[in-house]
Amino acid sequence: MEENRILKKNIVMNTILSFITLVYPLIIFPYVSRVLLPSGIGKVNFAISIVTYFSMFAQLGIPLYGIRVCSELRDNKLK
Repeated sequence: MEENRILKKNIVMNTILSFITLVYPLIIFPYVSRVLLPSGIGKVNFAISIVTYFSMFAQLGIPLYGIRVCSELRDNKLK
């Protein structure tokens, strides 16, 4: 009985999350585009693209570093 209540709660919360995910941009985008104007939106998109490139390079390095550290310590059971 307890599991059904938890399952129903999860279904309701997931539905609310999905609804908000769909509706939120529809409400926010017109306001932001009115405030920033086309030049402001272009600057924001340019900044987002630069941040995305830095993020991609960081994501490339983290797994390689992890593999290197694990291979250095593979024979040491304590570490």
